[in-house]
Amino acid sequence: MNRPKPNTTAIEESAHASPAESWGERELAREIALLEAHVHEDRISRLIDEAHVAVEANNPEGLKGLHYEILPVNIEEELKQSYLDYAMSVIVGRALPDGKAVNTLRDLSRRGISLFTSFAHRLSAAIAICRLQKAALTFMSLSKAAEIARNRIPLFAYGPELSEFRHRLR
Repeated sequence: MNRPKPNTTAIEESAHASPAESWGERELAREIALLEAHVHEDRISRLIDEAHVAVEANNPEGLKGLHYEILPVNIEEELKQSYLDYAMSVIVGRALPDGKAVNTLRDLSRRGISLFTSFAHRLSAAIAICRLQKAALTFMSLSKAAEIARNRIPLFAYGPELSEFRHRLR
């Protein structure tokens, strides 16, 4: 066939080697792969150095086709937006169960009331906690009902992979 040979490194080739190969051949393949990695690393660092020199010299032709434009940005707005993006990624990545989140908010509100007793907002904070507690109870009952409904009937009732759910349909 007239197809090009795939571009694989020596370490990939040694991973598919037969077990009959000697230890020395595998060690040689590892050394070759390490040398290839160093060559790639040197090439990348050389390209980065060339780009830095071209930027410092204000020579856009030295960037070899890379175009750049510096836009004026308000640093305060950029920091706020970056922090909000980071905070949302952390919140989404470490999402708490809803019940625990509501309980945490309630506990934090109570702690805030106990710490700042001299503030005039005690009554409004107490009302907010009461409303939050009522909303939390409503939410918990709705989520419990949804969980019961979800587990009552499986999505696909018939099939060999769901035979363990058939007893629920009787």
